[in-house]
Amino acid sequence: MIKIGLCGSHGVGKTHVFDEIIRRLSDNNSIKSISEIPRHLTTYWRDNELLNTDNNTFALQNIIMIYQLIEENLVSKRNLHSLTICDRTIIDHLAYTIYFHGKCYANHEVKLLESILIKYLCSYDVVFYIPIEFDIKGDNIRSDDKIFQKKIDNHIQRLIKDANAVTLSGSVKKRSDKAIQIISDRYELQLK
Repeated sequence: MIKIGLCGSHGVGKTHVFDEIIRRLSDNNSIKSISEIPRHLTTYWRDNELLNTDNNTFALQNIIMIYQLIEENLVSKRNLHSLTICDRTIIDHLAYTIYFHGKCYANHEVKLLESILIKYLCSYDVVFYIPIEFDIKGDNIRSDDKIFQKKIDNHIQRLIKDANAVTLSGSVKKRSDKAIQIISDRYELQLK
């Protein structure tokens, strides 16, 4: 099974690329998609304010990270699909946890958590990093604060610096085309 993860700050277009990869590869390949965990929780709890930065708690961030790990590991354990694609990586969630709650940890605890989850990055066959290139569009769920978005992006870049992540830039089409080309070249998947 091949596992692909998309990472980057909120509002950079990960979900658009995610949807396009699935659309173009799903007809000819067995794909399991793991969409954005925080949105699952927003729907589950019927609370559009859940992801509001003022409501963020240490417990919520840990629930999000645990949910991501469980979803990914259940899929890989079942091994029913040739490709698993994740709309986020554990590193995205770690970046938010550090931003909001890094002071809750003693410095050695932050370093330990980072080192454990950075090692987990090896479980992805490819990590695609999507940088900030467009203005963030408000959706009444997540913050549209550009400074906050950039701070999260800085954390993500620091966390993935040794992960050989592939940067996808340009329009959604350019990003998707590059990701699909890399996936199909490396893993001989058939395109739609």
